[in-house]
Amino acid sequence: MSFVIPLLNRQEPLSRQIYLWFRQAILRRVMSNAERLPSTRELAEQLHVSRTVVVLAYEQLLAEGFVVGRGRRPHRHAHQPRQSSLVPLWARRGRRGQSEFLG
Repeated sequence: MSFVIPLLNRQEPLSRQIYLWFRQAILRRVMSNAERLPSTRELAEQLHVSRTVVVLAYEQLLAEGFVVGRGRRPHRHAHQPRQSSLVPLWARRGRRGQSEFLG
């Protein structure tokens, strides 16, 4: 699988550009549910960047619930990102200004 990810913004870290590309692809449903992401080595080779750059991008996607990881297997696009990663904190307030539990 090959992805065309433009890395043009010199003022933004490469890992953030990769993370944002995948995040947008997931949110816009360009990627199908449970679609496999390429391995970190494979994507790093395709983009001509360090594997560490790709690892950092994948870790951010994982932390925000956009992908799920299974040991050493490639990450997969999560069926739905965690609600808390899509809704700003101020939008999660109850009627009386108290935070709601999103469990």
